[in-house]
Amino acid sequence: MNYNFDQNEVSYSPIVSIGTGFSHKSKFIELAIYISDDDIYGFYTFFGTTLKTKELEGNWNFNTNWFGEVIYVPNQSLMSDSFTYTTGLCFFLSYSFDWGSIGLPLCVGVAYNQKTISLNTRTIFNISLNLN
Repeated sequence: MNYNFDQNEVSYSPIVSIGTGFSHKSKFIELAIYISDDDIYGFYTFFGTTLKTKELEGNWNFNTNWFGEVIYVPNQSLMSDSFTYTTGLCFFLSYSFDWGSIGLPLCVGVAYNQKTISLNTRTIFNISLNLN
């Protein structure tokens, strides 16, 4: 969900995304593609660091992450190419398995696109697989 400060406007767009990510200690980066419900597709990189981890009961963790994101949408349906730059915080509840983890991040950030600043929020269903 986005709130556009310039036009006092709210928008919502569900998407499906798939990609690959790498992490080392508290740092992470993901490279992915997405498609929205109105068939607009694009590419993005999502990167950041874990600021705090709280271990909960069992295999549950609650992470607070700082993130940055760059989204590229190529020219489609009479739209020109565009880049969106976002930074903010994610509050990430996850459950670990031997094979990976399942998580539910809630991210809040500020986005910049074509001289427009907006408040950006998102809820993500995340499945991560270990490769080792």
